[in-house]
Amino acid sequence: MSRRLHRGTTGNVCGRWIRRIFCCLLMTGSILLSGCWDRIEINDLAIIFASAYDREDNLYRVSVQLPLPGQMGASSGGGGGTGGSVSYYIDSEVGYTIREASHNLQMRMSRQLFSAHRRVIIISEEIAREGVRDIFDIATRTHD
Repeated sequence: MSRRLHRGTTGNVCGRWIRRIFCCLLMTGSILLSGCWDRIEINDLAIIFASAYDREDNLYRVSVQLPLPGQMGASSGGGGGTGGSVSYYIDSEVGYTIREASHNLQMRMSRQLFSAHRRVIIISEEIAREGVRDIFDIATRTHD
């Protein structure tokens, strides 16, 4: 004769509820912790290729060079050249500090300035004589 131990149904029901709660928490966490919550479309970015810093009286001037992707492709005509249109845009703004000038420039732009792909930094002689540490500090800290 074999003996079967009688198990209560309460242990089995509790295990099912715990499993259901765990699955619900796992699904909720995977939805809330996805990696796309702060993404910015590339069409909403103004990628900076070059930036320049200069002094005008007591103000700083910050200038940026931005590519125009629509103008960068090959010409559709049979002739050479770009048809007279340039493939970049240069804009500048002034402020009492470099950060203020950059902020003023950003306020005028319809796209968010993105400096992670910057290749060139031009510094005027007047600012270079004052020291370039602050310029490079701002340039390396500003990633977007």
